[in-house]
Amino acid sequence: MVVYLIGMPGAGKTTCGMAWARSMGYKFYDMDVFIEALHGQSIPALFEASGEAQFREIERRVLHQISQGANRIIATGGGTPCFFDNMAFMKETGLVVFLDCPLESIIQRLWHGRAQRPLLKECDTEEHLRRFVLELYEKRRPFYEQAHLRLHQYDPNTFPAALRSAVRQ
Repeated sequence: MVVYLIGMPGAGKTTCGMAWARSMGYKFYDMDVFIEALHGQSIPALFEASGEAQFREIERRVLHQISQGANRIIATGGGTPCFFDNMAFMKETGLVVFLDCPLESIIQRLWHGRAQRPLLKECDTEEHLRRFVLELYEKRRPFYEQAHLRLHQYDPNTFPAALRSAVRQ
């Protein structure tokens, strides 16, 4: 089975995905890390050099590439489900899990790591970041809510029972 973790930037897709893959004996793929290795550039550099439209096309190709095979957890980019037919593709080829982290937690996490995130480079105050995150969440929520499973409370050290049950089916 392929498990796709979706959600806002800073929701914990990579942290949880690595831990959960290890506990299940699955392979783990972080789409951003894979894209950076493939193109030899950081996501911000690639985003700036290519533009968002080209980056989203690269992201789409990588999604199709790394989803081949079984027993893997894939941490997608926050915007991955919102472009092209990515959400439909993920739903057809695996289990899509929405990590629905409280927005205040996301804002705190992103404030400290915003330099590494191309969409956040203009957020120079925490209030500006808060408005941006709330607006982005509202745009992306309709896509995220199409997931097979939505987790509100999760921890990388504890494999969620709902996810365990869904993976066994």
